[in-house]
Amino acid sequence: MFRTYAIYTVAVGVGIFAPIFVLWVARTTPLGASPVVVAVSVVVALAFTSALLASFLPRHWISTTFLVSLPIAVLGSVMFFALAGSGATYYIWLVVGMGSFVSSAFAAFFSATVVLRLAQSKRAFENGR
Repeated sequence: MFRTYAIYTVAVGVGIFAPIFVLWVARTTPLGASPVVVAVSVVVALAFTSALLASFLPRHWISTTFLVSLPIAVLGSVMFFALAGSGATYYIWLVVGMGSFVSSAFAAFFSATVVLRLAQSKRAFENGR
């Protein structure tokens, strides 16, 4: 029970920290710099975090994925539509938001599937003896 709460706490912490980090990077990036490297880094980091947390709680991979990636997905969508209303379209916000959400879901699903299949094969091996 404590392990479950600890993993959910880590997921919430990462979910809260990710938008703050992205906004800080967006604010401190010099004009003319390409934000693609940061966007890809954030997407990969959140996917890795979701996969890691899903490996600890494989039956709860959907909820840990939502806790990790939903805040950044909401921020990305809000920033895209807010900036689109002013006449500029910054697709990088959609890439970060939706890319984090989708890649986190795929990574967590893959990780949970691998962990559950390993556990199932281990049980089958032990019962076969």
